[in-house]
Amino acid sequence: MSERPSSRISSARAASAKLSARLNNKNSTEKKIDDNVLDRFIEIQAEIEKHDANGVFQGLKMAEEEFEVLEKNKRQAEINHKVLTEQTNKERQDFENISQPTVQNFFRSKQAHNQAISKEQHEYLQALNLLEISATELKSINAQYELGRQKLENYKKENQKAIELYNEQMTILYSTFDGDFGSDLENKLEKEVKQLTASKDQLRQALHKWSNARFLLVYGYNQIQTCEQKWSEMMRLDVNNPEKVIFATEVRNNLVAANQNLINTKTYLKNITLPYCTDEDLKTLQGLAAGTYQDMQTAQRQRYALNIIQVLRQRCAALYQWFDQVIKDSLVVDYSRVKIDYDQKSRELKMERIRLLQEKIKEKTGKNVTINLYDNKNDKKDNLDALLNDPFKTGGNNSGHEISEKPINSLDLPPPPSKDQILGDVEEIKKQYFQQKDDWNRHLDSSKREADEKLNEMLNKYKQAENS
Repeated sequence: MSERPSSRISSARAASAKLSARLNNKNSTEKKIDDNVLDRFIEIQAEIEKHDANGVFQGLKMAEEEFEVLEKNKRQAEINHKVLTEQTNKERQDFENISQPTVQNFFRSKQAHNQAISKEQHEYLQALNLLEISATELKSINAQYELGRQKLENYKKENQKAIELYNEQMTILYSTFDGDFGSDLENKLEKEVKQLTASKDQLRQALHKWSNARFLLVYGYNQIQTCEQKWSEMMRLDVNNPEKVIFATEVRNNLVAANQNLINTKTYLKNITLPYCTDEDLKTLQGLAAGTYQDMQTAQRQRYALNIIQVLRQRCAALYQWFDQVIKDSLVVDYSRVKIDYDQKSRELKMERIRLLQEKIKEKTGKNVTINLYDNKNDKKDNLDALLNDPFKTGGNNSGHEISEKPINSLDLPPPPSKDQILGDVEEIKKQYFQQKDDWNRHLDSSKREADEKLNEMLNKYKQAENS
């Protein structure tokens, strides 16, 4: 029989497990092949199923990708804040300098001097406004960065636990069957499970990205909706009421936060051209945030700004409906189908390995080992609802995770993206897979050579010791 290929653990670990088994002599191997081995195998399998249901392996990969984006955003926000701080200090100094009474002598009239002062004051206030916006963005990004860092650390810990379990499981199988498959059926089932695992993980990753994008979109929608409410309240105030500044500041900060959430929404879906909340819409949103204090000053500008806010809210709602269509009508359907096949084949593989271990125990000890296999489906259930809605439970969004706008007729919605766009370039994914496989095979060949050299060296030492 052929050697067992690497499963979820690396080939190097598999070679290590095989070497460990080969170094044990026959008597010690026989001592290991008993009902305790089977009990431990079943315990390990149950723990592995829990880790698999929680998406530990794909979760780590996605957490790493997300944290890489957060690091980039954090660096950019820090640079932007530093530049704007320097610019604001310069504008303040210019304003203070030109406001000096002695400077008036350089102007033809007091009116010209006052106009220059007004111009510098306007530029200073504009710079100060942009600096405050950047400070709000930096604070938000730093909070996201810290959450992403904690999430990554948690996934690393869980991934390490899962790797150790897989390593122990492979050691049991290698030592029991001398590095070979226990049966042709086990070989066949393992290959089928691998293929289904790849499809399941790919769909799970897509679900994760689209669900998180939808989560951030809801956040952005709620913030824009708050802007609409606060701006409408401000419009009912007298033109000269100083409280308008308080409302305008709250609206500006919510617009900044909404812009950040919509940018992050697009980050999750890099391969997708969104039909709503486009780059042009985000530029409009950014301009609205920067011009809040100017827009509050006249009734005409107030109505203009309110109209833009309402249009942006409607486009967020339309995008939410489009997201829901992709998630529920495509991803959930495909994922559920693959998950059913995966669960069935995984169980068949588990039962075949248990049967083979029972046979091996009887062969070595003469005992017929019976087991009470408690297959707790709830423990290993891949909770689709949790996968779709966990971001809303952990994100602290008190405004709910649905958008209650009058829906657009589904026939009027833009068509959903293609499978390749949703899942990524399938051919590129295959290319990466085969490249990784070739790399692991080269790694395995190297590990085998090292293992054989180490084994031969140890055997020579044993022979020399016996002859002396």
